Amino acid sequence: MNILSSSLKSLSNSAHSYLKENQIDAAEDTIQTCSAIAAVSGVGAGWIPGAGGVIAAGAMTATVWTMYIKINKDLGISMEKNLLKFIASAFVTNLASNVGGIVAILAVTSLLSFIPGVGSVPAAIITGIMGYVITYASAILYINFLTKILNVKGSFNNIHDKDELKDIIDKVNDEADLKEIAKEAKDEYKKAKRNGDLDKAKSQNKH
Repeated sequence: MNILSSSLKSLSNSAHSYLKENQIDAAEDTIQTCSAIAAVSGVGAGWIPGAGGVIAAGAMTATVWTMYIKINKDLGISMEKNLLKFIASAFVTNLASNVGGIVAILAVTSLLSFIPGVGSVPAAIITGIMGYVITYASAILYINFLTKILNVKGSFNNIHDKDELKDIIDKVNDEADLKEIAKEAKDEYKKAKRNGDLDKAKSQNKH
């Protein structure tokens, strides 16, 4: 069982009868789809000379926030959008600071894309992989966050206090093995590329 499946199982166990199996399955599908879309969106941004890496970095937080909204819908969770933005920003910032020097890589992407021809190719590939990794990893962290919310509060009701949420976010970040999560995310990217999920995401991203 991989890390994502294990996290979803822990959430299901903590929720008891609150969440049904089809809701957990729907959330997993959303995570895979959003990660693939983030990858192809990142590739598109990486081809924009000079600005691509910067655009991709900003788009990642927006993509993760949108994914969280969809995950909540799958799971029947109601949460204010500004809180979701706060949570998404916190997890993306942590990942960007810790997983393989992602911020530095995106900075290099901006420099590479100034170079016509050969320079643009690795820039696009790097940005696409990083988009997938951050989105996938952010999903795992969010699922772990939801599990902790249930363990602490017993339900998803009355989630309003940012200070309380920050404490839980910090605990999730501290407990996460980000290197293993990033490794799994990279493997999932390769799998998505092989089985055609990235091509499907490209098609969806055009509409």
